[in-house]
Amino acid sequence: MQQRVQRVCRPDHTFRGFQGQIEAGKISVGDELTTLPSREKAKVKRILVTDQDKDTAYAGQPVTIQLDREVDVSRGNVLTTDNEIQEADSFSSTILWMDDSVLTPGKHYWVKVGTKTLPGTVTAITHKIDINTGNTVPADRIVKNELAKCEFSLSDSIVFDSFEENKSIGGFILIDRVTNMTSACGVIDQALQSSNRSAALDTEITREVRAQQKGQTPLTVWFSGSRSDTVLAKEVEKRLVSSGYHTMLLENAQGESLRRVAEIAKVLNDAGLIALVSHDSSSASDLEAARDIIGKEYIEVNADDTSRSSIEEAANDVVKRVVKDVIAQYPNSVSYDI
Repeated sequence: MQQRVQRVCRPDHTFRGFQGQIEAGKISVGDELTTLPSREKAKVKRILVTDQDKDTAYAGQPVTIQLDREVDVSRGNVLTTDNEIQEADSFSSTILWMDDSVLTPGKHYWVKVGTKTLPGTVTAITHKIDINTGNTVPADRIVKNELAKCEFSLSDSIVFDSFEENKSIGGFILIDRVTNMTSACGVIDQALQSSNRSAALDTEITREVRAQQKGQTPLTVWFSGSRSDTVLAKEVEKRLVSSGYHTMLLENAQGESLRRVAEIAKVLNDAGLIALVSHDSSSASDLEAARDIIGKEYIEVNADDTSRSSIEEAANDVVKRVVKDVIAQYPNSVSYDI
């Protein structure tokens, strides 16, 4: 027997019932149940179908089950007599991608299995499946209406069964955490071997992994010159953040040595961020030194060159340059419309 708890009913201190539909099997008064994921055991004291007491209930019936003792159960947990049901905080799956945006590893979603919803991350795309031939195709991103094999890591363990045995806890949907729209539906294939969430990513966490997680190219925008470069940098950051980019502004960095500021900017880039640096460094040797430390992901903005434009116009021009570089690396990144 399997029942996913949809609601805990407690009208007074004398009664605590667990409501939901029996998904498989049958249950009788006196049967011993296991609660998942807590794995506590208790016996069925009472079964209610609507407002009538029953000795036995069957698959498909909505029931309220009262147990003979207090157990740790809440919405989304499972009551079962089956010890073979699995728990895992990471699993492989087959999904149908339904979102207009592109799916890439590192993206975060709500993962809903039955009545349980948890934060989850796409840790890997194994391959795509050709819907015409059934052949597998290597892939690192998925677009709308494509089938794919993917791996997920969750914030906590979730109870599931094979889709063939129990569709309610064998299938799941992905929900966009910003728009709350359904991005994909899928079936769970199997639990991954490790239950350690930190082991779900079987690779070193590199600059590239962090960049992929944020969907942007880490780079440094270095503002030099004498004309209100801090004001311009702030305006650029506002526009980037409002368009969904991840940034950090090193404001009034004149008090630090140029080498120190450039090293901090490089650390921010290694974290996957777009660093905006306001520094009074107009000499060619200073700017060359900053470029050498930061590397190729570097955009130089001389505020003096924008003196004929308003701050707003100059900020828009800078953002266009930044977004062009980001989209060149990640075509699915957020666009910026002036």
